[in-house]
Amino acid sequence: MELVIYEDPWKIKKKLKPSDLGHLWRLLLPRDAVRMHVLQWMGEETVRRVKSQEGMEVAVRDVDTGDEHRLVFRHWASWNSYLLNGDWNRRFVQRRGPGKDDEIGMLWDTNACVVHFTVLRRAACGASNAAA
Repeated sequence: MELVIYEDPWKIKKKLKPSDLGHLWRLLLPRDAVRMHVLQWMGEETVRRVKSQEGMEVAVRDVDTGDEHRLVFRHWASWNSYLLNGDWNRRFVQRRGPGKDDEIGMLWDTNACVVHFTVLRRAACGASNAAA
C-alpha cells in the first residue's frame, strides 16, 4: 500500500492558448480529462444534455476570487471536444487577465454541480501575457 500525502484536486489542467483568450468567447477543455473526471460522474440524462447542441448551463466558481458565473458546458461535435462558452471572455479573461501559457485547473463538484476553477501558474516572466 502506498502512502499518499497529498492528492492534487485539480483534475483538469490546461495551458491557455490564444484561442482561449481571444474573441471566440470559449474555453476548449481537454477531452480525455473531461471524460474521466466529469462525464463519468454524471447521470445519463445530464451527459445527454452536455452532448446536445445547446449544452448545459453550469455554475463556474472562481476559487481565487470567490466569484461564481454561469457558462454553458457542451460537446463540440466537429472537434470531438468539450468547451465552456457563453461569457468566458468577459467573466474570466477580461476580469482576471490570464495570458498565453498560464495554467488553469478545474474540478467538477458532483454534489454541487459546480465547476471549480483556479489559475494554477502564471507563465514565466518575459512571456507575452496579452489576453487578446
